[in-house]
Amino acid sequence: MWILTWDISRSTIKVQEGKDGDCWEENVGKFPENLQEIIAEGGLTEWVKHEIAKVAVLIDDLYARAAACLDILNP
Repeated sequence: MWILTWDISRSTIKVQEGKDGDCWEENVGKFPENLQEIIAEGGLTEWVKHEIAKVAVLIDDLYARAAACLDILNP
């Protein structure tokens, strides 16, 4: 079994052969910021859920503003 620890900020992967085995680091290429964001959110599924939640808040705010405008126009 190999254990990989990915340090996105340093662009390195720490590789360990088993729990008590040899350990070393490898440099990896830098990833674009949007890919780092997806990884930081816990993967694509969690990132999508997070983005949907952000949009839902915006829609709720827009709906509340529209309702307030209609109340002003039709007292």
